[in-house]
Amino acid sequence: MLKLARELLKNLLRRPVTIEYGVKAKPNPTKRYRGLHIVNPDKCISCSLCAVECPTGAIKMTEITYGGKKKKIPVIDYGLCVFCYHCIDICPRKAYNISNEIPPPVFKRALLRGDPREPKPWRTEEV
Repeated sequence: MLKLARELLKNLLRRPVTIEYGVKAKPNPTKRYRGLHIVNPDKCISCSLCAVECPTGAIKMTEITYGGKKKKIPVIDYGLCVFCYHCIDICPRKAYNISNEIPPPVFKRALLRGDPREPKPWRTEEV
């Protein structure tokens, strides 16, 4: 019991081992890291192949008005996405722009939805 109390006190007085991800430390991904991807509405032909191919169902076709016309475009839920890039491989028009940007830490899961009209939706709302 004394050994347990000593270990407890030692750990209570020690500095944390982990760092505050996204607050005090910014991750530095390599060039080959599969990061955030977003569709280019100008290239997208609304074929829905990306949504069908997505293994987690992270892509939903959403109807928007773009360029004066109604068009269905993919909206990605990065909270569900496993970054397998099947959507990028299957796209016949190569409409996806890829990056090595890491999804940010957020408190509201709804902020992880990537609308093509707004590539970084989590930065528009104060979290």
